Amino acid sequence: MSKSNARFVAWIADAEIGDQIMYLQADYAGRNPSLQKLFWDAASEGLVFLHQKRVREGVFNYYAKRISKRAGKSLKPWDIDND
Repeated sequence: MSKSNARFVAWIADAEIGDQIMYLQADYAGRNPSLQKLFWDAASEGLVFLHQKRVREGVFNYYAKRISKRAGKSLKPWDIDND
């Protein structure tokens, strides 16, 4: 695991509900597949809510916001393969 990924794993573990982190700025989240997977997995577990904000044409900030387990159940991404 890279140092930056380890730092984000630590953030997910220590973040309190409502804490938010910008984990990437890029034209699309796929620029860093391991980081994308880390946060997608956290969202799939109901730990964070993922969102993005356009900075300028073709550039986005990608955010993760720590959420409660109760909220996480309703906000988890759909598993398209199993629906």
